[in-house]
Amino acid sequence: MQFSISQTTLDKVLPQRHKLLRPDHIGPDAPFEFKLTSADMSDISIHLIASATDRVIGILSAGPEPCPFRRCENSWRLRGFAVDRSMRRQGVGAALVGTMILKAHQQGASAVWGNPRVIGALHTYMHFGFEAVGEQYEIPPFGLHQNAIRHFTDDLLSSLSAIDVAA
Repeated sequence: MQFSISQTTLDKVLPQRHKLLRPDHIGPDAPFEFKLTSADMSDISIHLIASATDRVIGILSAGPEPCPFRRCENSWRLRGFAVDRSMRRQGVGAALVGTMILKAHQQGASAVWGNPRVIGALHTYMHFGFEAVGEQYEIPPFGLHQNAIRHFTDDLLSSLSAIDVAA
Protein backbone atom coordinates (compact mmCIF):
# COMPACT_ATOMS: atom_id res chain seq x y z
CA MET A 1 0.00 0.00 0.00
CA GLN A 2 1.26 3.45 -0.90
CA PHE A 3 1.00 6.22 1.67
CA SER A 4 2.78 9.44 2.48
CA ILE A 5 3.65 11.17 5.73
CA SER A 6 3.56 14.95 6.02
CA GLN A 7 4.05 17.42 8.79
CA THR A 8 1.06 19.55 9.74
CA THR A 9 -0.17 21.80 12.55
CA LEU A 10 -1.96 21.05 15.81
CA ASP A 11 -5.23 22.59 14.59
CA LYS A 12 -5.22 20.25 11.58
CA VAL A 13 -4.27 17.11 13.52
CA LEU A 14 -6.79 17.51 16.37
CA PRO A 15 -9.94 16.65 14.36
CA GLN A 16 -8.12 13.61 12.96
CA ARG A 17 -6.99 12.64 16.46
CA HIS A 18 -10.60 12.67 17.56
CA LYS A 19 -11.77 10.67 14.54
CA LEU A 20 -9.05 7.99 14.73
CA LEU A 21 -8.62 7.64 18.50
CA ARG A 22 -12.26 7.96 19.51
CA PRO A 23 -14.32 6.60 16.58
CA ASP A 24 -17.16 5.55 18.91
CA HIS A 25 -17.44 9.14 20.21
CA ILE A 26 -18.26 10.81 16.88
CA GLY A 27 -21.49 12.60 16.27
CA PRO A 28 -23.20 15.92 16.95
CA ASP A 29 -23.37 15.29 20.70
CA ALA A 30 -19.86 13.85 21.08
CA PRO A 31 -17.49 15.94 23.18
CA PHE A 32 -14.55 17.24 21.18
CA GLU A 33 -12.02 17.62 23.91
CA PHE A 34 -8.56 16.38 24.57
CA LYS A 35 -6.28 17.18 27.39
CA LEU A 36 -3.53 19.02 25.60
CA THR A 37 -0.06 18.96 27.11
CA SER A 38 3.14 20.89 26.52
CA ALA A 39 4.11 18.12 24.07
CA ASP A 40 1.16 19.17 21.89
CA MET A 41 1.62 22.92 22.15
CA SER A 42 5.36 23.65 22.17
CA ASP A 43 6.72 25.87 19.41
CA ILE A 44 8.85 22.91 18.30
CA SER A 45 6.19 20.19 18.61
CA ILE A 46 5.78 18.01 15.55
CA HIS A 47 2.45 16.82 14.17
CA LEU A 48 2.39 14.14 11.47
CA ILE A 49 -0.37 12.84 9.22
CA ALA A 50 -0.18 9.68 7.12
CA SER A 51 -2.35 9.80 4.00
CA ALA A 52 -3.34 7.38 1.25
CA THR A 53 -5.49 8.36 -1.73
CA ASP A 54 -6.44 11.71 -0.19
CA ARG A 55 -7.57 10.08 3.06
CA VAL A 56 -5.96 10.42 6.49
CA ILE A 57 -4.97 6.97 7.71
CA GLY A 58 -2.71 7.82 10.65
CA ILE A 59 -1.54 10.55 12.99
CA LEU A 60 1.15 11.15 15.58
CA SER A 61 2.22 14.21 17.54
CA ALA A 62 5.19 14.74 19.84
CA GLY A 63 6.98 17.49 21.65
CA PRO A 64 9.25 18.23 24.55
CA GLU A 65 7.85 17.12 27.89
CA PRO A 66 9.67 15.69 30.93
CA CYS A 67 9.17 11.97 31.44
CA PRO A 68 7.28 11.42 34.74
CA PHE A 69 8.33 7.81 35.28
CA ARG A 70 12.02 7.73 34.28
CA ARG A 71 14.75 10.30 34.67
CA CYS A 72 15.72 11.48 31.22
CA GLU A 73 17.11 14.69 29.80
CA ASN A 74 15.69 16.14 26.58
CA SER A 75 12.73 13.76 26.44
CA TRP A 76 9.79 14.13 24.10
CA ARG A 77 6.32 12.74 24.66
CA LEU A 78 4.44 10.91 21.91
CA ARG A 79 0.81 12.00 21.74
CA GLY A 80 -2.29 11.12 19.75
CA PHE A 81 -0.84 8.10 17.96
CA ALA A 82 -3.46 6.32 15.89
CA VAL A 83 -3.83 4.40 12.64
CA ASP A 84 -7.16 3.77 10.92
CA ARG A 85 -8.32 0.30 11.94
CA SER A 86 -8.55 -0.84 8.31
CA MET A 87 -4.89 0.14 7.73
CA ARG A 88 -3.20 -1.42 10.75
CA ARG A 89 -0.34 -3.89 10.35
CA GLN A 90 0.65 -2.37 7.01
CA GLY A 91 3.62 -0.26 8.13
CA VAL A 92 1.79 3.02 8.69
CA GLY A 93 2.35 3.12 12.46
CA ALA A 94 5.98 2.07 12.10
CA ALA A 95 6.57 4.81 9.51
CA LEU A 96 4.96 7.43 11.76
CA VAL A 97 7.00 6.42 14.82
CA GLY A 98 10.24 6.15 12.84
CA THR A 99 9.73 9.55 11.23
CA MET A 100 8.86 11.09 14.60
CA ILE A 101 11.97 9.66 16.26
CA LEU A 102 14.20 11.14 13.56
CA LYS A 103 12.46 14.53 13.63
CA ALA A 104 12.58 14.67 17.44
CA HIS A 105 16.28 13.78 17.36
CA GLN A 106 16.87 16.61 14.88
CA GLN A 107 15.24 18.94 17.44
CA GLY A 108 17.61 17.77 20.21
CA ALA A 109 15.59 14.99 21.85
CA SER A 110 17.52 12.09 23.36
CA ALA A 111 14.49 9.91 24.15
CA VAL A 112 10.76 9.62 23.49
CA TRP A 113 8.14 8.29 25.85
CA GLY A 114 4.42 7.71 25.95
CA ASN A 115 1.60 5.80 27.54
CA PRO A 116 0.17 3.75 24.67
CA ARG A 117 -2.92 1.60 24.86
CA VAL A 118 -2.01 -2.01 25.50
CA ILE A 119 -4.38 -3.10 22.73
CA GLY A 120 -3.35 -0.99 19.77
CA ALA A 121 -0.20 1.10 19.88
CA LEU A 122 1.95 -0.79 22.39
CA HIS A 123 2.93 -3.37 19.75
CA THR A 124 4.38 -0.64 17.50
CA TYR A 125 6.22 0.98 20.41
CA MET A 126 7.81 -2.37 21.29
CA HIS A 127 8.78 -2.89 17.64
CA PHE A 128 11.01 0.19 18.03
CA GLY A 129 12.62 -1.11 21.21
CA PHE A 130 10.63 0.90 23.73
CA GLU A 131 10.99 -0.34 27.28
CA ALA A 132 7.76 -0.96 29.19
CA VAL A 133 8.00 0.73 32.59
CA GLY A 134 5.86 -0.22 35.59
CA GLU A 135 2.53 -1.98 35.64
CA GLN A 136 -0.27 -1.60 33.14
CA TYR A 137 -3.07 0.69 34.29
CA GLU A 138 -6.63 1.50 33.29
CA ILE A 139 -7.68 4.89 31.94
CA PRO A 140 -11.50 4.76 31.87
CA PRO A 141 -13.16 4.60 29.42
CA PHE A 142 -10.18 4.11 27.09
CA GLY A 143 -8.71 0.85 28.38
CA LEU A 144 -5.38 -0.50 29.57
CA HIS A 145 -2.26 1.62 29.07
CA GLN A 146 1.46 1.03 29.61
CA ASN A 147 4.21 3.58 30.20
CA ALA A 148 7.04 3.14 27.69
CA ILE A 149 10.29 4.91 26.85
CA ARG A 150 12.93 4.69 24.13
CA HIS A 151 16.35 6.25 24.52
CA PHE A 152 17.98 7.10 21.22
CA THR A 153 21.01 5.04 20.28
CA ASP A 154 23.29 5.19 17.27
CA ASP A 155 21.93 1.79 16.19
CA LEU A 156 18.32 3.03 16.30
CA LEU A 157 19.06 6.22 14.41
CA SER A 158 21.14 4.34 11.83
CA SER A 159 18.33 1.83 11.27
CA LEU A 160 15.94 4.72 10.56
CA SER A 161 18.30 6.64 8.28
CA ALA A 162 16.47 5.51 5.12
CA ILE A 163 13.30 7.33 6.19
CA ASP A 164 12.76 10.58 4.28
CA VAL A 165 12.16 13.24 6.95
CA ALA A 166 11.99 16.19 4.57
CA ALA A 167 8.23 16.47 5.11
